[in-house]
Amino acid sequence: MLVYRIFPTKKQETRLNETLHECRWLYNHLLEMRKKAYEQEGKSLSCYGQQATYPMLKQERPSLSIKMARNLATPDFKARTATLLCRHL
Repeated sequence: MLVYRIFPTKKQETRLNETLHECRWLYNHLLEMRKKAYEQEGKSLSCYGQQATYPMLKQERPSLSIKMARNLATPDFKARTATLLCRHL
């Protein structure tokens, strides 16, 4: 396993922290939606169904659009998020 150390500037460190905060919020929000759907209706939300909510989430939480506009738009990010959610549930 390779380990790389990075030494970001203060500005880069701030942006990294903001991005990580938004990623945590998004993950926890989607996880909460899945749990509620299962507890209330007894059904599981599909990963693709949750991905379809991204545009609406970006409207509700503008910081997602600013911080993660590129990441949320990429199919790779959607696939990784879906894989993480599916793996944990």
